[in-house]
Amino acid sequence: MMSLENYILFGRKAYNLFKDCILMLNLNMEIQYANPSACRALKHDLKELLNKNIDVISKESKKIIEEACANSIETLKKRTQREIAFNDKKKKTFTTSAFILTLESEKAHVGYMIIFNDPVNRENDSPYFNQRVSLINALNLRSDEFCYIQNIADGRNEFVSKSSEKFVGWKAEDLMSAAFTISKQHPDEMWIIDNFYKKRERWFKYPGKYDHVALHYKYRMMHKNGQYVHLKISIMLLERDENNIPKYTICFGKSYTPQKEKQLQNATILTSREKEVLKLLANGNSYKMVAAQLNISIDSVRTFIRRMYEKLQVHSVTEAIHKTLG
Repeated sequence: MMSLENYILFGRKAYNLFKDCILMLNLNMEIQYANPSACRALKHDLKELLNKNIDVISKESKKIIEEACANSIETLKKRTQREIAFNDKKKKTFTTSAFILTLESEKAHVGYMIIFNDPVNRENDSPYFNQRVSLINALNLRSDEFCYIQNIADGRNEFVSKSSEKFVGWKAEDLMSAAFTISKQHPDEMWIIDNFYKKRERWFKYPGKYDHVALHYKYRMMHKNGQYVHLKISIMLLERDENNIPKYTICFGKSYTPQKEKQLQNATILTSREKEVLKLLANGNSYKMVAAQLNISIDSVRTFIRRMYEKLQVHSVTEAIHKTLG
């Protein structure tokens, strides 16, 4: 069963980048998570906010949740504008919405989420992400992984981070087309796309229930240099529309080297002397005989062997021979 900690864990990558203020609370109305934008609006840092009752921070915020509960347990409350006073007592107009975070059990809940938008500071309320400047700037600053945001209705990528070129060679503008992206996927792994479409149906069938459960995949994509690279990605629902229909997904991904390929790479980085030692051992020579033939000490032979074990991630000479010579 999902816990509130799991909801926060799965969504943190996306929520931390939002200009929108996002709070998550447990059933006792105590704050469990606040993104940086919320911390700025509330004029508290995260440590000060954690485990504080929302009523202490803002009485109006507690009312938002109460109205959402009274309105519907399963669906997003439509966004409404209202004045809210935070700890500085100055009222400011926000567009707000709130909804229940649910467990896998239909009757159980783990807490609430409140979202505040500042209509004054937002350029506009267009749904297109290319106009959400702060979010895009933040995503483009990431270099440890690439990111894209997809419109579920037409399958088009509304945004692809510049870092994608680092991982797959293709520029962001190349990958805006979902058809182009799919055409570069390894032909033996097209079933992964079908699997994703089947799994994402839960977002349509059970609103709110699986929204914060990421879908994880590994597949191969053709790099611009013509070679296939291994990618692992996490896809999560980013936003629903005013009718509570899933609208955007956000994907975070990076390349990786499978264990088998790592072993092969490690085998190629053995020094010439290490390979020499290993070949002599493979021919049945003892440590003492290897030392004599190479005119080195037995301790040096042991050092070469220890280094080979570390590089090849093995625990015996037999394993090392099998990985490099067999």
